[in-house]
Amino acid sequence: NAQWAQYLAEYPPGMYLSFNDPKQHALVTEFNNKVRSSQLTRAPGQTAIPLYYKWPSGDFIITIDYRTSDESLEIVRAYLKKYPSSIP
Repeated sequence: NAQWAQYLAEYPPGMYLSFNDPKQHALVTEFNNKVRSSQLTRAPGQTAIPLYYKWPSGDFIITIDYRTSDESLEIVRAYLKKYPSSIP
C-alpha cells in the first residue's frame, strides 16, 4: 500500500545508508517532484559511488540506478512523468 511505499523509499532494504549524513539519501527536487538521491555525495560521473534516484508513487517504489557515466536525467524525467512522486 502507499504507506509501505513511502517507508521503503525512505528506508530501502539491503542498502546501507548513513541517515546521519543529510547528503546521503538526500531529499532533492527533480522536475517539480521530491525524490531521494545520492547525487549530493558524489561528483558527476563518479562511478565509485553509484547514483540513484528513489521515490514512492502511490503503492509503487520507483528506483533508478545509474551504472554508467551517462547520467542523463531524461530517464528520471520520463519516469516522474509516468509515476509522479508522492513525497509531500
